[in-house]
Amino acid sequence: MFKANLQGGDTKTLIGGNTVFILCLISVISYKKRALEKVTDDLVKGLQFGFKIFGIVISVAAFFYLGDSAFNEIFTNILPETSHGIVNDLGLALANIVPLNSAISSSALTIVGAITGLDGSGFSGISLIGSVAKIFSTTLGGGIATLTALGQLAGIWVGGGTLVTWL
Repeated sequence: MFKANLQGGDTKTLIGGNTVFILCLISVISYKKRALEKVTDDLVKGLQFGFKIFGIVISVAAFFYLGDSAFNEIFTNILPETSHGIVNDLGLALANIVPLNSAISSSALTIVGAITGLDGSGFSGISLIGSVAKIFSTTLGGGIATLTALGQLAGIWVGGGTLVTWL
């Protein structure tokens, strides 16, 4: 990639093409005459798994996006003017109950990131991690980028199989 100066979409194409090539090669070695049939079956199973995972992720992400400022935009300002959205208000209420400092915030974000990475994807929890980091950084008075990065890295590390994290 470095020698050919590949960036962005070109790197995705290279990695995706190599993945399909390796899948085909392993299928030919393993299944001999049934290799084409097995490659098709494996691709279909992989796509089905991806849709199952993203079905869950989309609903969770929608909850957190709607719980932010989008709730007021959709339902025409039914929340009080001091509200930051339902999810953020709940987070701030929780922060007022639990003593929140940088150690607790970073630990909580690491745990949340690790939990979201359990599905095998290092990126599925970014909306949840970002929302929680926003809540914590409001209480702490800053550090949203650091908290988000910490949670995202925990998701990537636990996610396993996330070989190229910059895609």
